[in-house]
Amino acid sequence: MKKFSQLNLINNAVVSGTGEIINRFFESKYVTLYLNIPRYDYLRGKVLVSDINDLLDEEIKPYTLEELFQLLFEDLLKQIAYGDLLQNKQGSFDLKTMANFFMSNKEEIFISQRRTEQTWVQENPNLFTVSDKVISKKADIVEFPLRMLKKVALRGEVFLYDMAEVCPGLNLTLEESIAIHYCHVMKSIKQGNHDILRRILLNLKDY
Repeated sequence: MKKFSQLNLINNAVVSGTGEIINRFFESKYVTLYLNIPRYDYLRGKVLVSDINDLLDEEIKPYTLEELFQLLFEDLLKQIAYGDLLQNKQGSFDLKTMANFFMSNKEEIFISQRRTEQTWVQENPNLFTVSDKVISKKADIVEFPLRMLKKVALRGEVFLYDMAEVCPGLNLTLEESIAIHYCHVMKSIKQGNHDILRRILLNLKDY
């Protein structure tokens, strides 16, 4: 079966009848994922966490960027579970729409700069034409270790498995999906989507 993360939990995890992962003796309930995040989005997230902590009471333990990553992904999975995210025209949750969202954002997020360069191409000894060549530059990437509950990581892999069933060509890992969703949230906040910021603050109170 296809692997959806380096952990490969969907193939290796032992799950109880209630849906909980059975952790063997001395085995942690947590796993560590290694995410690749464009440096600009990574720094924007640290600034956002600092701003959030400034809004909270001093008695509350400061939140970290790691906790923000976890909160955003868990919130995404909850929205998917309740079917209130990216609905189709019939009002039901559409896995194809979600798969297209991730794949269309994957290249955009990890390719930071594109420019078109015109070059002369010799068609024959007497004919030269101008051709447009797209020059791409990879984003400056930061590797970010994310520690999260193993059962949440498994839920994420199951979500990817469901998308792969309706989109067999899906080329996406759990690590990439978390990073893409995080970067999308950062972009939305940058564009002035304050509803997302309010949702983050509300979720943090219960986190």
